[in-house]
Order: sequence, then structure tokens, then C-alpha cells
Amino acid sequence: MNCLTLLIEKAIKECDTYPIQRLAMTCSGMAELGVRNPTFFAKVGSLMQSKQQHLKAIDCAQIMTAYCKLEMFDRELFYLLESKFYSCLKQEPVNTATLITMFLAHQSW
Repeated sequence: MNCLTLLIEKAIKECDTYPIQRLAMTCSGMAELGVRNPTFFAKVGSLMQSKQQHLKAIDCAQIMTAYCKLEMFDRELFYLLESKFYSCLKQEPVNTATLITMFLAHQSW
């Protein structure tokens, strides 16, 4: 078993305990590594329903970008992330890089 396999198994096992920011960063890292693990990303999609109140704009952008980069399209999740992202825009200052990241991800689907 290699290190990447161990990392994926650990992420699948523990991701439901991650704070939302760590979960978003893990999704982003998986995408950068090209890890298209349906089990992990299905679990993330389910977790978003229960953790959506903790999402910040950057988290929405990172998660959507990861899914799009890996060509894993989940319309229900994307609508949830998009809605939360727009809600965040009204409530918190969002930097330009976050906006560009979200728009690039949105353009992919």
C-alpha cells in the first residue's frame, strides 16, 4: 500500500470530523493530486448538507473547483455551494481571488 492510498483511506475515514476549512483544503489537495475517489467525494457531498452553515465563500470556491477539476459534477451540491457563496457575498468581505476561483469553477459546469 502506498502513501497516497493511505492518505485517501484516512481522509475517507476521518473527513466527517474535519472542520469545514480542512475539508475544503482536503478536496482541493485531492484535486491537485488528481485523486478522483468517488467514495470520498460522495461523503463530502453528504457532509455539505449538515455543515453548510459553517461554509465561507472560499470553502465553496475550493470545493466546487475540486469537483470541477476532477470532472465530478453534482448539480445538487453545486446549487447548494452556489447559493451559500452568494449568501456569503452579502455577509462578509470576499477577496478578488476567491471570486475568480468561484467563477472559474462555475464556468466549468
